[in-house]
Amino acid sequence: MWSLPDISRLNAEAETNAKVFEKELKKKSNGVCDDCNKKAVEKIPYYDIFSEDIKGINKVCDRHRDSLSENYFYCDGCDRTFINNYTWELYFHDTEDGERLCLPCLAQRIIADHDKEHWIELNPDNINAIDWERVRQAPHCIAVKMPTPKGIKTFGSCTTFDSMSGGRVTSFSSADSTPDSGVDELKHTLHSAWCDGYKRALLIMDGAYQFAVDIQVYVDDVEVKPLKLF
Repeated sequence: MWSLPDISRLNAEAETNAKVFEKELKKKSNGVCDDCNKKAVEKIPYYDIFSEDIKGINKVCDRHRDSLSENYFYCDGCDRTFINNYTWELYFHDTEDGERLCLPCLAQRIIADHDKEHWIELNPDNINAIDWERVRQAPHCIAVKMPTPKGIKTFGSCTTFDSMSGGRVTSFSSADSTPDSGVDELKHTLHSAWCDGYKRALLIMDGAYQFAVDIQVYVDDVEVKPLKLF
């Protein structure tokens, strides 16, 4: 459940094929549908969340245009078509406003966070107030192997929680019975970030597996000076 395709290889192949895809998209003829060999009415380039390069082109007829929804989705944020997923993670998020966003677009909104919904202002009171309810609301806006969005960076190690019990995963086959130790671990990481001089932090789910999730602390990608506590 922890394996992924070779993302580096996929990205390298996409970069190599970039000119081929561009040439194909410029052709006036749409060719034939990939599913039924009838005349295609549209050529739809598709992407994944791991690079900006086109990963392929779907040629579709009217009948099979809608069937793309089984394996692909359209992002309302960047107006592109994406592969749904490679493993257990889905690479999109449906907002309360009815939008479907790819994870990179969602991450940009989380980082901007004008309503201060996701950022935690780092101080002892706010850190001590973190509980399981707050942790389980961590947005899934970064996938395994996805490039870290601009403006933030990881701090410390991730904490892995069992997706059923919420217990901190202690080995490949065992987990704590409650979320308490995992929450304490994240609070310790947040406190370390505060001591190092960071003003705020995000809790982000940056890995979703069949039976577990990773919660990671992210901070602003800036240089800071440690606090003088004594």
